[in-house]
Amino acid sequence: MASFRIKKVFLVESTFKLDPSVNPGESVEFTLEVVMTNRQTVDETMIISVEVNVNGFGADRIDLLQMAVRMDGLFDLESDLPGPNEDYLANVNAPAIIYPFIREHIASITAKSGIEAILLPPFNFVEQYQKMQERIDAEGEK
Repeated sequence: MASFRIKKVFLVESTFKLDPSVNPGESVEFTLEVVMTNRQTVDETMIISVEVNVNGFGADRIDLLQMAVRMDGLFDLESDLPGPNEDYLANVNAPAIIYPFIREHIASITAKSGIEAILLPPFNFVEQYQKMQERIDAEGEK
């Protein structure tokens, strides 16, 4: 079992491209992709990366915007304490802490661009973790 303490969350990458034909205040529908990675340093600090890719389109399904944001969080791990295992912390708890920072960044950037602010929906990291575990189990049975 393990527990952790958050040290900091910081922006690593942010790209934004908006089609100039977009009308100010236009509503944009979007697709969302969330990718997580993690690595551990020698001093028991875990670096968790959460990348969110957003592709926006208008009513005619033409691509209007592309956005990618990656934020990292530094977490101190403490093993041998009651709580979830490290894998669960790295794939559920830590990304759930980082994700609201990304949501705020995307809402702010899109609002400043003149279109209606994109407010990302909450993301279910528990469900994604369960699906990941099912894929790993299925691959192990082959």
